Order: sequence, then C-alpha cells, then structure tokens
Amino acid sequence: MANDQWYKGVLIVIILLLLFYSFYFIKNRLMGKEIDQKGLEDIDYDLLHSKMGQNIDSSRKIFTMDVNTKKFNEIYLKFNMYPPIELLEKYYDIIGPKQMMKVAESYEFCHTEAHYIGIVVYKKTNNLTKSLEICGRGCDSGCYHGVLMQFIKELRNNPKVDSSISIDGTSKDYIEFLLKDFCNIPDVIKSIGTGNCFHALGHALAFAVDYNVTEGLNYCKSLTQNFSVYYCATGVFMENDLINYNNKGDFSYPCENELEFPAACYRYNMEHLASSMNPQDMIGVCLKLDKIHSWGCSHGLGFAYYKNVSKNPKMLFDVCIHGTLENQEACIDGAIQVVAKFNRNAALSACYILPDNIKDYCFREVDYKTYNTKKSMELYYFPKST
Repeated sequence: MANDQWYKGVLIVIILLLLFYSFYFIKNRLMGKEIDQKGLEDIDYDLLHSKMGQNIDSSRKIFTMDVNTKKFNEIYLKFNMYPPIELLEKYYDIIGPKQMMKVAESYEFCHTEAHYIGIVVYKKTNNLTKSLEICGRGCDSGCYHGVLMQFIKELRNNPKVDSSISIDGTSKDYIEFLLKDFCNIPDVIKSIGTGNCFHALGHALAFAVDYNVTEGLNYCKSLTQNFSVYYCATGVFMENDLINYNNKGDFSYPCENELEFPAACYRYNMEHLASSMNPQDMIGVCLKLDKIHSWGCSHGLGFAYYKNVSKNPKMLFDVCIHGTLENQEACIDGAIQVVAKFNRNAALSACYILPDNIKDYCFREVDYKTYNTKKSMELYYFPKST
C-alpha cells in the first residue's frame, strides 16, 4: 500500500513537471513567433556576416532590460551577434544606439560585431562628432570603427556630406585628410586614443581602396612613426580578413609573402586555423617558418586564443611557451593585451604562472594593453631599406 502511494506521488510530480515544461515550451514558441513577426520582416539574408556561424561567448555582464531591449537581445542572439543592418536600423529607432551597445557589451568580446552598430550610428546621425559621443570606446572601439567605415564610404561619394568635418576637393583629398589630419582631431583622440585611431585608420584605408592590401599598406607606410605605420597595417589586414578570407581559404595567404608586416597579417589569419587544429599542431606550423614569419605566426597564435586565456589563464602557458624568446614574447602580446582590456584579473593570473624569465614582460604587456604608442615594434614592423 505504501509503495502504491509512493508511485502515485511520483506520477503526480512527473505530470506536474510535464505540464510546466509544456507551458514553458509553448510560451517560448509563441514569444519567438512574435519576435519573428515584429522584428524580422523583409530581411535581406544576404547581408548576414560571413562569420555568422561562430560560437557566442557565454561570459556575460547581466543588466536589467525593458521589453524592447529584451526583444533586441533575442534577435542579437538569433543572428549570432550579427543582425542585418535593416534590423539594427529598426532597433536604433526603438531602443536607441546606447542601449544596443549595452546589449553588445553584455557579452565579453564584441569588437567585430559592434562594427555594424557603428555603421548604423553614422548612417543615422550623419555626423562624426555625434557618432563619437554615442560610441565612445564601446566594444574596444568596435562601434567607432564601424562609424569610420561608414564615414569614409559617404565621404568618398560626397566630400561635403558631414556637417562636422570640412573637406573640399576630389576623392584623393579624403585619403589625404585621413593620413594627415584624422588622428589629430581632438574628439577622435579623446574617444579612442592615438594608437587605436591609427588601427581604425587602417580599416578605413582598406575600405577606401576597395580592399587592395598593397595599396592600403603603402598609404600606411606614408605615416611618420613606426607605431602608427604598424597599427594602421593591422587595420588594413583585419578589414581585408573580415571581407576576403573566405574567398581564399588559406591561412598562410597573404602572410607568407608579407615581409614588412607579418605579425599584422597572421594576427587575423591564425584565428581561422584554430577552428580546425589544436594549439600544439599550430605551434608546429609556426616553428617551421623563417624567423620573422615564425614570430608573426606566434603572435597570431596568441591572438587566436585570447578568449580561451580569458576563461582559463593557464592556456597562455600552453599556447605561448614555445620556440625562441621572441616567439614567446610575440605570442604573449597577441593574447594578453586583449585579455587585459576586458579581464585584467585573468591577464594577471596568466602572467603569474609563466616562467620567471618572461613573467615581467607579460606584466608590462598587461599595462600596455592594445595599441600602446610606447611599445617597441622590433618584432612587428620590418621596413624595407631605402
């Protein structure tokens, strides 16, 4: 009799659980249907980013959302953090750009994804100064990089399009403006910093020359300081990688032929190799290359694993302690500078477990973070002798 009552009790619990989850499932299906109807009308799916299939970082900064922000967050996740421009434009008007950025920044790494929010910010404001105020340094200046890309696109078509910037002349003038004046604009420097400005400049130059890497790099080399030249080159290669990598499908292209900026090239290409190869095999690939390409490859290896290091600081040792001291330094740079911007405690923990001969170097890189103007370029930029 007692057993019968026990079985009946268990059965009742199971039925209640089934009813609860059925209700939960139906509710979420209906909610999803409402989002599809209200938020996804007339979408051009060809606008989805080529990297839409990447895994979303589970690390989050939770904040209270109103109903519309929750809907945007659902859509943001639905498209793996790369919603089409039309949807971003729609929610710009509904929740505003700062709330959109708050959603993006609730995920630990959001730089590339924020490019598209920045594009929409400039399209809506048509004013560089206002766009800077909206984006600030959000998502490691990713929003601002998008602003600059759209700014250049519109400036190329109409040199007088932006009421906050005065430029006259032909299409050549806007590139001259970028090279000579852009990173001297006080609002720009205040918003994103000098080194990051030159990186953003590289993005804009790649866009302006229709992704001709050689031409973009030649413009970078007309800058006067080694750090500005190199950071500009990283922007050219990053922008080219975002658009053209899938057209080549080869991690070594064009890095194997790059003699002046191998690290700037491998910094983005190695991330693709990480999706199909384990760290030890990637290390083997790097160590087979000649000296400067090996250093650049190690730098790219570190950059490919910065998210892993942020979650598991021991990964820095596993990934970067290989080859020569130069290999190790270049690799540590690639990972730790980015981690330090988002998770300083993880960066410090990663440095603590490194061998003594390189520990202090790692701590210095934590303080430098990304795009530091005082950093030596001896592992990264090898200018041709004139």
